[in-house]
Amino acid sequence: MNEQEILTAVRAVFDAVDPTPPDVLAGARAAFRWRDPGAALLELVGDALPERTGLRRGGGPRLLSFTGGDVSVQIEVAEETGGRRVVGRLLPPAAASVRVRHPGGELPSRTDAAGQFVVDGVPGGPVSLLFRLPDGVSVVTSWVRL
Repeated sequence: MNEQEILTAVRAVFDAVDPTPPDVLAGARAAFRWRDPGAALLELVGDALPERTGLRRGGGPRLLSFTGGDVSVQIEVAEETGGRRVVGRLLPPAAASVRVRHPGGELPSRTDAAGQFVVDGVPGGPVSLLFRLPDGVSVVTSWVRL
């Protein structure tokens, strides 16, 4: 038995005993499909959930901060009927196109001159934001689960 046959047999065992969930495979394929090699990566540096009061689950918005180099993105994610609402700003402020990428596709938006944007109907699960700036530079956030 050669190395390739051994790897095929091991893969078959894992597929039978502990198969990879379809949404994980879809997310992995989507990550490669949306890869933008020229984009600067903004890493998640802050993830805060305000104090929740009462018994209501998901009582407050989630605040996320991404940074890399001289660029940063701050977003607030709130639960709403039909998905999530993402409100954010790009710093330094610039008018740019925004794409909220998720396993099911993309949701387009634009920042205003102050770098602010809103995207409604964002599904739960892994997302990444891609910004294309007027000077041709692209920046992308790391993937985060909403």
